[in-house]
Amino acid sequence: PKSELPEGINFTHVGLAVYSDIQISETETIQGYAIHNLYQDSQELDISHLVMDYPVDFFLGAVALKAGIIVPSPKLQQKILQSLALDRNTSLHNANYSMVSNPYSSNYQNCTEHLLDLIFSSLYNTESLPQIKANQKAYFKAQQIKISPFKRLLAPMFHSDIKMQDQGDVVQVTTFTTISKFLNDYGLLSSAVILDKHGLQAL
Repeated sequence: PKSELPEGINFTHVGLAVYSDIQISETETIQGYAIHNLYQDSQELDISHLVMDYPVDFFLGAVALKAGIIVPSPKLQQKILQSLALDRNTSLHNANYSMVSNPYSSNYQNCTEHLLDLIFSSLYNTESLPQIKANQKAYFKAQQIKISPFKRLLAPMFHSDIKMQDQGDVVQVTTFTTISKFLNDYGLLSSAVILDKHGLQAL
């Protein structure tokens, strides 16, 4: 629920939706959106897997039917498709999951950081994590999360999917909003909207 999210966080999951040919039987193919996701393991919460599913799966466990949609510039779309063809989403995957992974570190990863890594890999045509992280430090502004020292100390003891070892004095994460802002700031965004029961709203 939105009421339980930290300030500055509007969504709990991101995925990359690609309009694709989808095989629904041995003889039939339809066109639709395949969503490339990084999902937390349901049993081992500090481990993640890459899964391709579809919009119905993406929204299956949603508390509220509300989505943010970022459409990159056509040029960036082509670069991302090239990265997918090279299977870079797999090579960039770090299975060590943390809900609050620091985008400037490669120790842990969550769904938003994985998407950010893929975007930077596509922009600079590289799979080198040191290069990707250096470019993110130079150009991407992470979201700062306010967590009390007491909660910061206790959270990892009770939640295996919360790691703090990659964080400094300030907790920093990747979000839908920070990705959208980065793309907009550097002319890489076609549009960004919120879609809910009231329809489309521009960001």
